Amino acid sequence: MAHIEINDEYVDVDFSKQPEFVPGFNGYGNGERFGDYAAAAPVLSRSQIVAEAEKTAAEGTGNAQLIVEVKNQRNEGSCVGNASTQGLQVIQARRLGKDKVTLLSAIATYKQIGRSPGSGAMVDDSMEALEGIGTLPLDIPANRETFGDQVMPATGFYTKFPANWKETARQFRLGEVLVVRSFEALLSAMLCGHPVVVGREGHSILYLDVIVRNGRLYALYVNSWGQWGQGAGDFSYGFGLDTENQIKKSAGWAYAMRSMVERT
Repeated sequence: MAHIEINDEYVDVDFSKQPEFVPGFNGYGNGERFGDYAAAAPVLSRSQIVAEAEKTAAEGTGNAQLIVEVKNQRNEGSCVGNASTQGLQVIQARRLGKDKVTLLSAIATYKQIGRSPGSGAMVDDSMEALEGIGTLPLDIPANRETFGDQVMPATGFYTKFPANWKETARQFRLGEVLVVRSFEALLSAMLCGHPVVVGREGHSILYLDVIVRNGRLYALYVNSWGQWGQGAGDFSYGFGLDTENQIKKSAGWAYAMRSMVERT
């Protein structure tokens, strides 16, 4: 991972006070359908977290390096759909390579869980939709060449799904998702290469990597506000950082996205 600057303007951002803010995070849900991360995967100690984060940075293997686009929800409350769809793209990139990522439509995810453009949504509903149904490719020329009309735009809640869309959506399904219930588990998940959907102040973001600076731990996340934020990975914008106090607030019911279903 390239060196990440700590830009104070984008540390512990109060999303509700940003001009781009549109309420969209309605909570995590109860998570009863999903397993507990701590029961299924190793949870590291603080010293192990620091060591693994420094190793990841030195090797350049963080999740931020796998971001192939910064999403933009514009004036719709679709942040949960954007964060979770972005997570599925990160899983694609890690498994298949960045050049093999099929860009996905956030609105095709959000339409399954939201009631209106501004209703917002619950994170567990998004996880359930991506696990059970999947989502559609983004409407761009490259995807139309491959999938024809089985695509959807990035925004536009009232855009109709194409006929028989669920057949295509099945190719882009979430495999395993686990509920994160502690600060250490959240950081451990990221260090295992698993993006984590979190929410706060009415907004949802995707946690990617653990950053260590002067003994302090930060969570690097990618947002869905287009050219907002600081640089990371291949982009000069789109990212923010949370300090330990803010991470702890987001660690009670976060969702770690661990795998995707094999495409048929």
